Amino acid sequence: MPVQPDSRPKRLTKAERELVRAKFDGRCAYCGCELPERWHVDHLKPVRRRRFTQPRQAAMRLPKRHHLDNCMPSCPPCNIDKHARSLEQWRAWLSAHLRSLQRQPNYRLVRAHGLVSETDLAVRFYFERMQGEPGRRHAAAHADIEDALALAPAPSRRG
Repeated sequence: MPVQPDSRPKRLTKAERELVRAKFDGRCAYCGCELPERWHVDHLKPVRRRRFTQPRQAAMRLPKRHHLDNCMPSCPPCNIDKHARSLEQWRAWLSAHLRSLQRQPNYRLVRAHGLVSETDLAVRFYFERMQGEPGRRHAAAHADIEDALALAPAPSRRG
């Protein structure tokens, strides 16, 4: 099956990456940790790349989702763990993962010694906890993406 030209991923420019990073003040949108030097851009709604190809070159099954509003700053562990799951699929997977841990003898032992404690809290991601907080920089960054891109220099074309 031939790959449609518009289904190839277009790399974000440095200016676009900085806008994504600024959405949550340099924090992972999912766990809230400070982003490391080598952080990932995740698609909140997955683009679902085709299998058996290099990840960055893989054609997207849903290329219309590859836009800045759908890009989230992510630490590598969160992005790798989320993979191509929807947010709700990942939320359910994380909840199920805790139930899986509860069956492990080592986990039960450290829990019995008070080294970990469990809560009945629902999985709520950092960006969800930050929504609605007044003065959050990510809201302004998110709202002004198009304005900032209009001011950004055009990417250079390599021949």
